[in-house]
Amino acid sequence: MKNNYQHRWILFLFLCWLHLLSAKVCAEDKVLDLNPALNKETITLNQTHVSLTEYFSVLEDPGLKLTLTDLQRPEIASRFKGNIPPASDLHYGFSDSAYWLRLRLKNSSEQPVARMLEIHFPLLSFVQLHQPLSAESANSQGGSGYSSISTGAAMPFATRPHRNRQFVFPIELAAHADQIIYLRIESANSVIIPARLWVPEAFHEYERNDYMSEATYFGIALALILFNMLLFFALRNVVYLLYVVLVGSAVMVLATQTGLAHEFLWPGASTWANISTFTSYSIATTIFIFFMRLMLNTKEVLPEFDNLLKIAAVFYLFSPILFAISLSSFVKPAVILNMMAMLTVLVFGLICAYRRQRSAYFFVAAFFMLNAGVLAVCLRMLGFLHTNTYTTNGIHIGAAVQMVLLAFAVADRFHMIRKEKAAAEINTLLAQSQLAQAEKMAALGQLIASVSHEINTPIGAVKSSGRTISDALNHALMNMPKLFQSLDADSVARFLALIQGADANRAMMSSREERAITNQTAERLKAAGILNERKKAGVLVQLNGQAKLDAYLPLLHHPECELILDTAGSMATIINNTNNINTAVESVVKMILALKSFSRVDHQATKIEARLCDGIEMVLTIYQGQLKHGTEVVREYEEIAPLLCLPDELNQVWTNLIHNALQAMNHEGTLTLGIRRVGEEAVVSVSDTGSGIPEEIRDKIFNVFFTTKPTGEGSGLGLDIVKKIVEKHQGRIDFKSEIGVGTTFFVYLPYATR
Repeated sequence: MKNNYQHRWILFLFLCWLHLLSAKVCAEDKVLDLNPALNKETITLNQTHVSLTEYFSVLEDPGLKLTLTDLQRPEIASRFKGNIPPASDLHYGFSDSAYWLRLRLKNSSEQPVARMLEIHFPLLSFVQLHQPLSAESANSQGGSGYSSISTGAAMPFATRPHRNRQFVFPIELAAHADQIIYLRIESANSVIIPARLWVPEAFHEYERNDYMSEATYFGIALALILFNMLLFFALRNVVYLLYVVLVGSAVMVLATQTGLAHEFLWPGASTWANISTFTSYSIATTIFIFFMRLMLNTKEVLPEFDNLLKIAAVFYLFSPILFAISLSSFVKPAVILNMMAMLTVLVFGLICAYRRQRSAYFFVAAFFMLNAGVLAVCLRMLGFLHTNTYTTNGIHIGAAVQMVLLAFAVADRFHMIRKEKAAAEINTLLAQSQLAQAEKMAALGQLIASVSHEINTPIGAVKSSGRTISDALNHALMNMPKLFQSLDADSVARFLALIQGADANRAMMSSREERAITNQTAERLKAAGILNERKKAGVLVQLNGQAKLDAYLPLLHHPECELILDTAGSMATIINNTNNINTAVESVVKMILALKSFSRVDHQATKIEARLCDGIEMVLTIYQGQLKHGTEVVREYEEIAPLLCLPDELNQVWTNLIHNALQAMNHEGTLTLGIRRVGEEAVVSVSDTGSGIPEEIRDKIFNVFFTTKPTGEGSGLGLDIVKKIVEKHQGRIDFKSEIGVGTTFFVYLPYATR
């Protein structure tokens, strides 16, 4: 027993000797004092965070053989290189070496200090942190002086000591502590080490804002995907589907690059998490090449280069196999190849733009923005650029601008295709159904701005309500603990009833009515002995609580009355804004369904029974953006039986007549729509309060190509197609017009047609 005790003393003295030697070697390391009481001239953490680059001493380990014990030996410790100038990061490019970082932290204060050490680059394969243990912990572990944490992109997400997409390590220093912390970095990816030390409270606030901004970014991208998917279903154009796939692949690239995919999609993965970034790059590049070939029509415009694009697409499609074999061997060539491919594709786009291909203008602008972002990120990985906002988020910024510009390109390409198709159909005088569909698509093109506005407005409401809910929720969560500690069970029940009352249907009140009810409520509160009755009455009216005032009087007499009403108001804000979001979403859904129904084409031309008012209302839904300002819509619908007809073609009739009526009034006046049955005919009337049709042109308005609109605004096909569709239903169309009063078109459709 005595012999064992002596051995422990000898071991203890030996460790002390090693510590003294290493301390002597480390004496020249730049020390970061965490004492918050030091004056501002001293480098401290009075600010929210500090870059650690200048405080590190670095040792490269090419053989990957050094251990923490080796670093304690004086001959190894002396090889660390310090005196690193201030910078945002340490950067070693693509390297097969491991890098040991030595950091000396000091706490000269009388109290323990806690900090968060963040490495803001989530693609590092292996990250280890070694921090000295306290004397008690060291004795309990049999003399081991360091606690070690191992994590990284090539390890399961659960290995991280703090759940974050970056690498975050909680650090604690006891009073008067002077510690040397070691970090070991090894990566098949680029070795970039932007290390920062945070005050915990500031880091948690930064962390919340960081995740909120990422959620907003990906939410907008998801909305863009859903919108274009709906357009694909509505318009049946493959370019929209390919655009959706392209945006989805770009989102996956960003999710892997930012570490969000490792956190939320495959937290248990190791090897796949390490190669997923470059795999997603390859897949996204493959999709981008196919999208480029379709958008720029390289098969026809650049046939000499089209085969080269096909070969590149095949290579990128199978390149993930190389990453799976050895990421470290192929990742640097892949980055260089990506840069070359980006420049090559940009040259192809410029050639197409030089040849005056319309889509190439959008494509070059979009690709230039993405190219700039990708180039900045690649140069950062290769060690040519330091870490900053743009080199970190270059792909975020470039991809966002690219998504918007390519969306315009897709819309413009679709518009040009339809325009060329319509011109070809007119020039060759194709069949009536084809001309009708071309005119229908032209009307759809005229509605794009209105439809976009009607969708953007509720989306803006959703965004605004989301921010309001976030603020109200944070405020309510801060109040809740104190509130429920001060309330008994009966008060809690009354409080919950007050909140639930805010969600009840409340009649719309004018400002005068609301003031009157508030005054009445204030009088009742004053009579009940409630102080500050006016303010509290206003809050109760907002909460719809005036009707059950007696039930809530105990809450108003409660010592924490102000806190109760404040928290209830925040919850009511959340409820009201949630209802606003539901209303906005319903508006978008209604618009998309109308757009989808409008653009549907029945190629079989089979007559079905349909209600005429349904088709007219669908057209009004699409035009609602143009009907809001200055136009009054009067509906004079009688209840009539469904009519056997071709609904899609009749919708084109209603679209042309309503569109002409709005233009005749310059979108200011009264639009009257009537449906009635006269004998065996259904009669639909469309009336406007415009200037009327001049007598000299009334015999010409149904002639093909006749139009009174300026060149480029009208094809002269609208009323000709309307007449032919009505005659196809064995019906007739007529009108009456009075100068200065307006015009009414009548459509007569027989019930007996088959």
